[in-house]
Amino acid sequence: MHALFDALKQYQRDEHLSDGKLAAILNIDRATLSYIKSGKRIPGAKVLKAISRELPNLQPLVIDFMANGDNGND
Repeated sequence: MHALFDALKQYQRDEHLSDGKLAAILNIDRATLSYIKSGKRIPGAKVLKAISRELPNLQPLVIDFMANGDNGND
């Protein structure tokens, strides 16, 4: 699993956010968030942009994720 997913889960724990709240922050549905966190779905451009915009501390991990060819089709 990519460090981005681990960091996203850690951020959620640190901020005491429910899946619903984090999904709302990222403007995605809760099921999509769950699939991404579990590694069952690769986040696409829309989700990666949302993470970069809404969670700027994770932006370096988003860049690394994209640089390594790990991109989906959202």
